[in-house]
Amino acid sequence: MHLDQEIEIPVHKRKALLLLGLALCFIAFGLFTIFFADEIPFKVYIAGLVCIPFFGLGAIILYRRYKSNKPGLIINCIGITDNGGGDTIGPILWQDIEAIYIQEIQKQRLIMVSLYNPEDYIEKADSFWLKKTMQFNYKFFGTPISISNPALDIDSNELYMLLIDCLKESREIV
Repeated sequence: MHLDQEIEIPVHKRKALLLLGLALCFIAFGLFTIFFADEIPFKVYIAGLVCIPFFGLGAIILYRRYKSNKPGLIINCIGITDNGGGDTIGPILWQDIEAIYIQEIQKQRLIMVSLYNPEDYIEKADSFWLKKTMQFNYKFFGTPISISNPALDIDSNELYMLLIDCLKESREIV
């Protein structure tokens, strides 16, 4: 049904560009608070300082996604490859996936991928930031892998159902 072909889910370029613009606005806010530090409340100044690195990193990731021609998500007979954040750990193998479920965190729906061997996937992370993000996810949500790329060109419910169908199909093959 699904796994006999490779499914590539592209990045929605307009969404990525809009999110990039939003990130740049927050960076501008952060710079504004630095230049006018004497005239604003201390809490606003601190918020502005936090905005610069946080949204700066987001802007870099979004810019890379916008300029890249790689699909945001690849689903095939091997597993799931998430290219959404720029850094990737390679394919998440179907045989390593215990369950796929939706977790809502502050009104954002995340597709969580529960693994039999989560530590192995955390160790695959090349970049410091990806490894730290995966460790945080594992500590607080019980799995290092979550798929939450608002710039993907697919509805989250449709993606969830596609992943569930593919997981079921992979278990029938084995």
